[in-house]
Amino acid sequence: MSKAARNELIDLFFRFQHIVQSLRSLPGLQNLTPEHEALLNLIGVSWHAGQALSVRQAMRNEQFGSPATIHKRLQCLRQAGLIDLQTSEQDSRKRMIIPTAEAIGFFSGQAKAIKTVAKQAR
Repeated sequence: MSKAARNELIDLFFRFQHIVQSLRSLPGLQNLTPEHEALLNLIGVSWHAGQALSVRQAMRNEQFGSPATIHKRLQCLRQAGLIDLQTSEQDSRKRMIIPTAEAIGFFSGQAKAIKTVAKQAR
């Protein structure tokens, strides 16, 4: 790869990062840490696949910390208005994590950033 092509890719990467950073400054998203964002992405991936994540499933995910840490992060996401908890229709003891319209807007904004940068790469 030529140095000019490499520099162009690096420039695209930082433009993408700039757009994503501007999304993070939106109300409710300013206090998101990378750990909160990773957990929100996990919730979004499960939701998008049609399999809402339960609180218990999320708390078993050791890559996000201890169950207590994950629980605190879920509370933070809920207070930020990014997730809701719904009782499962099959088991009233089970609480499912659902992304809110704000979270879906955040995902959509990231997708738009990818599209913008991809168009600039052509």
